[in-house]
Amino acid sequence: MISSPYPDEDQLMYEYVVAIRAGRPLPARPIGPPWDRIALNLLRVSSAHSHQPEIMKKLFLQTLEGYPVLQAMFYSECIPPPFSQVNPALHHRPPGSATQSVKRIMRAPMGEERPFLDAIHCIQDQRLTDGEKIPGMRPRYYGMACELLEAMQQAGTEGFNRRYNALSEANPMLEEFRAAFFDTSTPQQSAEGDTRVLLLSEVKPEEIRWLWQQRLALGKLATLDGDPGLGKTSITLDIAARVSRGSNMPDGTPGIQGGVVLIMPEDDVANAIMPRLMRADADLSHIVSLSRITTTDQQGHTYVRPFLLPDDIERLKTAMERVQARLVIIDPLMAVVGHRDPYRDHAARAMLAPLVTLMEERNCACLMIRHLTKSGGENILYRGGGSIAFIGLARTGLAVARHPHDEQRGVFAHIKTNIGTYAPALTFSIASDAEHNDPHPYVAWGETIDLSPRDLLAAPTANKPATLRQDILRVLKESYPQELSVQALAEALPDMTVNNIHVTLKRMVDDRQIEKAARKGFYTALLGN
Repeated sequence: MISSPYPDEDQLMYEYVVAIRAGRPLPARPIGPPWDRIALNLLRVSSAHSHQPEIMKKLFLQTLEGYPVLQAMFYSECIPPPFSQVNPALHHRPPGSATQSVKRIMRAPMGEERPFLDAIHCIQDQRLTDGEKIPGMRPRYYGMACELLEAMQQAGTEGFNRRYNALSEANPMLEEFRAAFFDTSTPQQSAEGDTRVLLLSEVKPEEIRWLWQQRLALGKLATLDGDPGLGKTSITLDIAARVSRGSNMPDGTPGIQGGVVLIMPEDDVANAIMPRLMRADADLSHIVSLSRITTTDQQGHTYVRPFLLPDDIERLKTAMERVQARLVIIDPLMAVVGHRDPYRDHAARAMLAPLVTLMEERNCACLMIRHLTKSGGENILYRGGGSIAFIGLARTGLAVARHPHDEQRGVFAHIKTNIGTYAPALTFSIASDAEHNDPHPYVAWGETIDLSPRDLLAAPTANKPATLRQDILRVLKESYPQELSVQALAEALPDMTVNNIHVTLKRMVDDRQIEKAARKGFYTALLGN
């Protein structure tokens, strides 16, 4: 310790300043706004001018102008030798060298900083994937840890490094611990430009490969939304059986043979899943279940828990490799989120990011099942449980609903696509052969039907005809090119009320199935429909 007549805080800060200038390990320093500001400014000067001792000395003195006690110390006989004498290599290092003296600076962490640094280690090692599991610490440190965790989950190590560098601009502590704990340097740009930039002229275009034409794409996520009890699980198991055999899909399009991974923590494998797969004639040697994970805690207790994302992503990868999976089914999605909040956008995206990457790497489709919520209005895209990020990350969206005009049937519809065209909706019913002592349900697929996503949310109505829009289209086509009014259509379709016709016409215009005529209140068919 250098003897000094000055107060303790000034003395500690002086030793800290001397250590920065000499390129020595940093001692503890006082904490507070003035000290933080001095430390940050001096660290920046040291980083930029460590190879120019005279310039650095001048900038140090300018930084200390508002602090006469420290400035007096700096002018005292206690000043160490110049940088070039402490470490000659620093004096000869060329300007702009990637190695900076700040990388060697370190001080021992104080008590309140240790849990924060421990958390950052866990984030970098991907041992910490949930913000709610970050250990207790002051709000300032907790906020930075959450930001770094989110950056790591969204953009990996590069994103973590960028965020760490940005946070260090206002937090000297991060700058001080940079070399000792992390490799957070921003990648250098080559003479040819930034190597992280992808030149599109060098990219080879690829066609989308479909597991089920227009509905399920290999390497992509898809959602299947619907109310409970409508047959979502039966449909997914029917699709799984077809994939395991390589059979045609329900609409008759060719299928692709491959393995299937089932993550269905709410259904018992022996008495709920297996019988339905057997009824669908599945090849069980190509299907594995990963619904429950056997875990041993730190106390040595062994227990079974549900599969969780993204915690068990490596287990999923192993299961996929075992059967050469072409389809992963998660039913329901909300059962694998654990303690995370699925209604927070960034939490949902962080949870699915490793799954998106895995599906792309393995060229496998993933179908995620969700229940509908009671809110969201008439747009079915907003009715699926959880954050809008789930349907946002999915490249295709599917939905099941009760047939609007037949309570005994359901509708399997294509409600969202980012990578193709919309496939027609299919009708289906859940049947069984109870009369032959086989009570297990199976899917009986029907015909295609012309229904918009908005129509899926309409309650079944017994007095409506089964071909609501088709009847209107038929009448308009039969009358073409004559234009018809709402009243004329009501007379031609006596089973429909004027109000129902008016509402349906408006929706058909919005969906470009028909068009309004020049005369107000009149409609006509579109050529080609």
